[in-house]
Amino acid sequence: MTSKRYLSDKKTSQLTISISPALKDWINRYINKMHKNFPEDGRYRSKSAFVCSVMENVLNIFKKEKSLDDFQKLTDKEVETLFNQNTTLYSPFVELSLVMDSLMPIDSIINTKFFFRYYKFYLKNIDPYDMNSVKLFYERIKNRYLYTNVVKDLNIEIVTKKDYKDYEAILEQSSDYKYLQITNVKISVALLGILGVKVIDVYYSEEEQYYFRIKLAPTDLWYDKREDRKERIALAKENVNCIINLNNTIEHESPHLWQKIAEDDDAIVFFVHNEAQSKWIKQLEDDLNKFGNKDTFLLKILKFFERLHWIRIENEDTLSFQIRLSEENNPTQINFLKNYLMKYGKISQQNYRYYLEKI
Repeated sequence: MTSKRYLSDKKTSQLTISISPALKDWINRYINKMHKNFPEDGRYRSKSAFVCSVMENVLNIFKKEKSLDDFQKLTDKEVETLFNQNTTLYSPFVELSLVMDSLMPIDSIINTKFFFRYYKFYLKNIDPYDMNSVKLFYERIKNRYLYTNVVKDLNIEIVTKKDYKDYEAILEQSSDYKYLQITNVKISVALLGILGVKVIDVYYSEEEQYYFRIKLAPTDLWYDKREDRKERIALAKENVNCIINLNNTIEHESPHLWQKIAEDDDAIVFFVHNEAQSKWIKQLEDDLNKFGNKDTFLLKILKFFERLHWIRIENEDTLSFQIRLSEENNPTQINFLKNYLMKYGKISQQNYRYYLEKI
């Protein structure tokens, strides 16, 4: 896009164009209508004021790498407002769905087409050595974030230290929604990692509209045009961990920490009291009888104890499993498990493998 030259903005020059009578009439009718509805708006004071305003705004849009084709994609203000309002209305429902996922890793999606499409978009629009192109790119992304009304405020400050390659940035973001905010920030820092930007420090406050202040710095990948997927994915994961590490997770509700521990097979869930154990077993049985299928009853029982990491199911068809509990350290739990399973089936053993058969 050609830059605006530094000439006078005073309206003294003339530009003569040829237009059809139909278009001229359309312009006149539109100006008259808008001037009647908004008499104080200077843009509709005359044909000259209207055309100057239109041309200047269109060129500003082109400056953001838009084209004439993009005008076909524009929605009218009423529709835009409607969708903006609905985005906000739906946000509480999305918020609830993200409660358990917000502090979990996103390793499985970092290597998807979305992240590297974003990377190619960056290559096309940013000169990493030119701060003006970086700031313009950020403004375009910022406008889209603020458009959704999910992000309350978004700001970035770039500080140059010594030269063009020695600078840092402070990204600030706040929202009315806790888990949407964490998820958005998690994805944002992953995208920045793909671009080659490293998270240096993170400050988070729930008292200030779920406010994040993130210190960033470019790495060599930021200046390298090669894709280097392995390195970029590693940096993205490292950035995400700055948000969801255990130091941060333990500040949130217990289920988030438990969810992480549940992925470790060497961690086992026990009950403090027999009453608590009985309560959960009864809840399991009630739900299986009410909502389940009698043909899968025994398998679901085994899966319950597998989720507690007491056993490992080897074959769902033959209902074979291994007990993961230590006979030396957990004799009470092993004894309970065997006695409980024998209420519903017959247990046989071959070496370290057990089989549960229907009675």
